Amino acid sequence: MDIRYLNTDLELESTQDLTPIVDCFGDKLINLYNGKRLEHYLATFEVADITENPDLTINSLCTLIEELEPSTRKLWDQCFLKVFDIGYEGGTNHKSYTSEIKNETLKRISELGANMRITVYPMNNHSGE
Repeated sequence: MDIRYLNTDLELESTQDLTPIVDCFGDKLINLYNGKRLEHYLATFEVADITENPDLTINSLCTLIEELEPSTRKLWDQCFLKVFDIGYEGGTNHKSYTSEIKNETLKRISELGANMRITVYPMNNHSGE
């Protein structure tokens, strides 16, 4: 099985309740979790329309964030952790795998005060492949 791109999650951590951001994203994103975690709040999202291109996915997420209402954008800005987590499923083939994040996309991530993370998950043995 080849290595493959799965999706890009957006993770936020804050000292404040993140429900206003969850509400603003509405059905544009899938909210995986929103609630208190230890001493802070955590909200995680992923896009519903998965592409095979993390650069396109991240740009879609950036657009949604850039379009937040001012009060909600202030809450975004106050988050102490903002991460675009690019997920891949590891494969069994010994081929290399390349996926590009363009300079313009990296600039958008930086301007939003966010970080980028890459996560490689073990191959799903239940995929039938």
